[in-house]
Amino acid sequence: MRIQAFQALDGDCVLVSGHRGTLLIDGGRSAAFREFVVPELASVKKLDVVAVSHIDDDHISGIVELLRLRVDRVAWQYLTDTGGTAGAPPPELPEIGGVWHNGFSELVRDNDRAIKAALMTNMQAAIIDDHVLEVERLSNFIHGERSALELVARLRPEQLDISLNREFGGKLMHVDAEARPIDIGSMTATIVGPTVDQLDALRKRWNEWLRTHRRELRKLHREMEHDVDRLSVSASDPFGDHVAAFVNALGDKDHVTTPNLASLMFLLEERDRSALFTGDGHADDVLSGLEQAGKLAPGGVLHLDVLKIPHHGSEHNVTRDFLRRVTANTYLLCGNGASTNPELQVLDEIVNARLACQHASQRAFSLLFTSSSEAANTVARKDHMRKVEARMQELRNNANGLLTTAFLGPTDSFHDIRLS
Repeated sequence: MRIQAFQALDGDCVLVSGHRGTLLIDGGRSAAFREFVVPELASVKKLDVVAVSHIDDDHISGIVELLRLRVDRVAWQYLTDTGGTAGAPPPELPEIGGVWHNGFSELVRDNDRAIKAALMTNMQAAIIDDHVLEVERLSNFIHGERSALELVARLRPEQLDISLNREFGGKLMHVDAEARPIDIGSMTATIVGPTVDQLDALRKRWNEWLRTHRRELRKLHREMEHDVDRLSVSASDPFGDHVAAFVNALGDKDHVTTPNLASLMFLLEERDRSALFTGDGHADDVLSGLEQAGKLAPGGVLHLDVLKIPHHGSEHNVTRDFLRRVTANTYLLCGNGASTNPELQVLDEIVNARLACQHASQRAFSLLFTSSSEAANTVARKDHMRKVEARMQELRNNANGLLTTAFLGPTDSFHDIRLS
């Protein structure tokens, strides 16, 4: 198993390649995706699965960029084959076998008719006051909601014709104690989150957003129709039956948003190697999901090769109990100092828990960061990453040679983790 953790600004983007099978998990920000991920994907023939953990823009916008580029390539090929003026060829990107995404499709029951009406009428969008402390959070949420709508439209037969949640019959993916692990080539994925209750809460959040953003829906409708025209396919509604076909679907958590709590989380295994991907979920939910899936005994411990720390190392998503019970050889922290993540306290807790655990106390381990003070893109984020780098130096000095760390510089594309 090979794991490439890309520089993704304040988001996540990880490519996992097994002996057979390839999985892309989140896409980070679109600009970083174009710069760091697209060149690497040029050598990948097929992405068996593209998994979107949740709808925040720092996770989904890179995936939407991937789909846009795929549409551009198909349109370019059509023009080339028919003798039209195609221009410079867009990058050739891998075929996509399927997408995992718990977003728009099954979460709009309360707004089915209203959404269809909004696509055809011009209504005022709600105005959100631009309070300084809320700008980043609201921007990430609003843009992520719109990106999720576009993602579903791109998957439609009129555009890329890519299956959505095929392994769950096109329905929402969630913890199911009776479900078998999902095969991805020679790897298997066990879903450990979200729960049905968390998805129901996300559905309610979606409906609230859809009630207050009619203009965004109308604009997206026009853009999707334009791309359908470029692909020489006609369609009257880019969402089509995705709106109606799924209407019957289903730290301190008070500081964790509903989309984050509904993150798609899974344990990936190949032979005796393992990696746990937690999106922006909460540590308690990860433990519960592992127990429900039979991967963690109640009160027991689990040691992994790689653990992606939840929510960029936010103190609200990580607990001491989680870090004590789930340990790893490599801890992956995605983010660039935005919202002061990764939190210094979380770094302390990771290292202390790892050094104290009896089942792995004498094994070397590493913390990998997908950014650095040089790579961070604002003054505040640079300042925070300097604090992170300084703290990690202190922790290394007190770890008896067991701890190593690595950061990505401005021109570094990814960490390359090879599990033999």
